[in-house]
Amino acid sequence: MGENGAMLLIPAVATLAIDVPSPTPEIDLEDPWVVSPGIEGFIMFAILGVALWLIIKAMTGSIRRANFRAAEREEELYGPDPRPQAQQQSRHRRVIPVDEAPPGGSQGR
Repeated sequence: MGENGAMLLIPAVATLAIDVPSPTPEIDLEDPWVVSPGIEGFIMFAILGVALWLIIKAMTGSIRRANFRAAEREEELYGPDPRPQAQQQSRHRRVIPVDEAPPGGSQGR
């Protein structure tokens, strides 16, 4: 693309940058083909939002109960947690000491 090609692109880019006004179409609300959600759509959307909130609330409660029961079962099977109280609060993190061998693994090759 030489100098002539660049000269051809400048007017093309300039015409794209010009703001050409376009007429906005009038919306005829009496036309039977015009559809809007109206108050019924708003009510259904609100009902869906409330239902979603209730489902999330119920699911969160179920997960908390399951975690609590799992902790009780773990304590029943393995005994009380020997770690200090500060470490017990972060139960979701399991710290494995480096000098401990992995369960079921071999120490040497």
